Amino acid sequence: MSSESRGKIFVVSGPSGSGKSTLLNKVQSKREFSRNLVKIVTVTTRQPRNGEKNCRDYIFLDKDEFLRRLKNKEFAESEEVFGKYYATPKEALLKTINQGRDALLCVDVKGARSIKRAFPQEAILIFISVADIEKLRQRLCQRSTETKEALKKRLKIARKELSCAKNYDYIVDNDVLPEAVEKLSSIITAERLKVK
Repeated sequence: MSSESRGKIFVVSGPSGSGKSTLLNKVQSKREFSRNLVKIVTVTTRQPRNGEKNCRDYIFLDKDEFLRRLKNKEFAESEEVFGKYYATPKEALLKTINQGRDALLCVDVKGARSIKRAFPQEAILIFISVADIEKLRQRLCQRSTETKEALKKRLKIARKELSCAKNYDYIVDNDVLPEAVEKLSSIITAERLKVK
């Protein structure tokens, strides 16, 4: 299939606590995106958080099954973060873009680089940012899922990730959610309207 008839891959990254999941859910639920914007659900070995559902928020696997799929090259990209594995299922991604629909991915900065290398024509990189590290710390504390040590690690990684934002095609500040939803929606719409 030619790249002109393939869908785009909107790759969203940002530090823990930047509100990526909430933002993506809001954008995807908009009527204009309901048919042609498909969220590719990330596979992970981490435990579900309160309220998370298998196959909706993540595909939860045990480590052995994850490694079996990794060995069988079933992932478009994969990363290990805090001793847990995360990956993008290749079959779901290819099926979506080969149908001419757009894929929405939520991956870390390394995963975003991998997707851009694998799909240089289709991938559009969007970084979700917040005003400052203190805001991130507050959001992570509100989750009540982090130990003090894990929180410290996440904030250290967040600083590194924020420095990578300059390598993305777009940066969206998520300090005010409705504004961020409109910005991200505008990016998706503009990319779809681009002359190939």
